[in-house]
Amino acid sequence: MVCFATSSCTLSFRKYKKPFAVESASDPQLKKLVGEWMCTKIVVESNNRAQELEMEDVLSSVREDLELNVIELGAPDSAWTSYRSNGNGYQAMQWEFQPANNINFSADGAPVGSFAIAALEKDTMVLLMQLRPPDGGAGKAVCSCQFTRINSRKIAGMRLYDPAINWWRPQPQKNESHTELVNRLKAMLKFDYVYIRSLYYSAATYIDTKRLNMPFIYYNGGIGLKDYPDGTDSFTNFFYSKENIEEAMHILAKGFGKVQYTKRPNYTLEYAQFMKDLADVIE
Repeated sequence: MVCFATSSCTLSFRKYKKPFAVESASDPQLKKLVGEWMCTKIVVESNNRAQELEMEDVLSSVREDLELNVIELGAPDSAWTSYRSNGNGYQAMQWEFQPANNINFSADGAPVGSFAIAALEKDTMVLLMQLRPPDGGAGKAVCSCQFTRINSRKIAGMRLYDPAINWWRPQPQKNESHTELVNRLKAMLKFDYVYIRSLYYSAATYIDTKRLNMPFIYYNGGIGLKDYPDGTDSFTNFFYSKENIEEAMHILAKGFGKVQYTKRPNYTLEYAQFMKDLADVIE
């Protein structure tokens, strides 16, 4: 994760109906931070259009790291985990609360950045950070990151960080057997199933299919399988060899012939259901 905030954010919270205000790290309100959060929207809060344009590249990088990604916050002074859906692992950091209203992050003892808590309710959170241009210029802007708490009961009772659906991330160190490849594909599909449902129940307004791990083509009302993943597909990062990739594609192709795409009230739920159904039939 990339943070561009200074070590201490002094920002205005007057626009929020219930601004967050805590003066002690032992305040019970901080328990509301614990859990999994989907970042549903990131915007620059500025009345200066020229300033927004100056920050465009920085904002793009922040969106790549956070928007439509999930963070998990443990108890204060424990690990913060930043999830990137097409990565081979996690980025874990420590976090601590600094009165008033700041969350500071560090990795391996080195400071990484800081957010200011603008608003915190049971299921919603707004974090602010200051952006500065990459050339070190004097300009700055405030970036608002809006989060929705993920309700695990609505996503099959599973946490997105459950080891049972994340063990496939490290690339294997040798060729895998047919059974091992099937198990790997099942876990990858189940992860995408949980992630897509997390998007839907977090009220995210869109889905970025580039964040999904499978070599699929996504249509309005259907999903197709690529003939072969190209070098830009994250799918290829999770297999040891070209031979294993080819066998995995063959397993998926056979599964496609057994699954019927099910219509749902929302295309996001259709994608999720297809992932689950395909995971159930591949062998």
